[in-house]
Amino acid sequence: MTLDPSSTGPGDGADPLTDLGDSFETATSVPGIPSPRPAPGVWPPKPGIFAAVWPVYLLLGAFAAASPFMSARYVDDTIALPAVRMIVAAFVVGLTVLLPLVRLSQSRSPDPVVESAMDAFSLLLPVQPLIWFTVVRPIDLDPWRVLATDLSMIGWTSLVAAIVGLTLARERSPKPDPVRRTLGMLLVLGLQGLGPGVAAILWAFGAGGIVPFEEFGPVASVVRLLGEPRSVVALESWTATAAVWLLSIGVWWIALAERRKVLSCGERAGGLASGS
Repeated sequence: MTLDPSSTGPGDGADPLTDLGDSFETATSVPGIPSPRPAPGVWPPKPGIFAAVWPVYLLLGAFAAASPFMSARYVDDTIALPAVRMIVAAFVVGLTVLLPLVRLSQSRSPDPVVESAMDAFSLLLPVQPLIWFTVVRPIDLDPWRVLATDLSMIGWTSLVAAIVGLTLARERSPKPDPVRRTLGMLLVLGLQGLGPGVAAILWAFGAGGIVPFEEFGPVASVVRLLGEPRSVVALESWTATAAVWLLSIGVWWIALAERRKVLSCGERAGGLASGS
């Protein structure tokens, strides 16, 4: 049996990723509700360049944070625990300060919301074994406290990624909007000092300690959680972490709604252009 080279089968000359995307859109479409189709080049989403250099940052950040303690002849809790806090704080700075700084300095991607989610996932994944390694000897931290630290780090990273994605998704011009991006970065930086600043003001007026605002911040939360690494996690710490997760979910909901609106407008514009 001979095949006609001019015949085009289901997969001849087609991109398998495009076929996969078409099948997904057909399977998940809701009757009566049009589904926006992403622009060419959006699928599959790719993490940014920061994800490629992230392993190097993890090594350099861990070395720089632990270097003041490496000259000690004997390592005990007074040396190991501050080193762990400094290392985790260095990781959080990279996730919640350096990542948004790099993303907001680059040209706008076709789908910034999806790529922000990919950034958060691809950067948080290699941190997990480094965080959970602290529960084994000789460090031997409390697993529940490590879990609370990990959940806090994930929640803050997700919130920052949602802010970056929403900031870039609201740009309507092909050229970068420096004012919008600057405000977005200032908001990200404000998250770092908002909670500790409010706590300092409350303590100055004698009202501190009622609400743990000092834990409301990416770096401040993990440093405080690792301040007593072998004690039971207080209810206030779990409440602060849950609040961050709820806030992150809300911002992601807005970012995804903005993404759908942008893609729908692009689909309508493409239909008008093809009709004319």
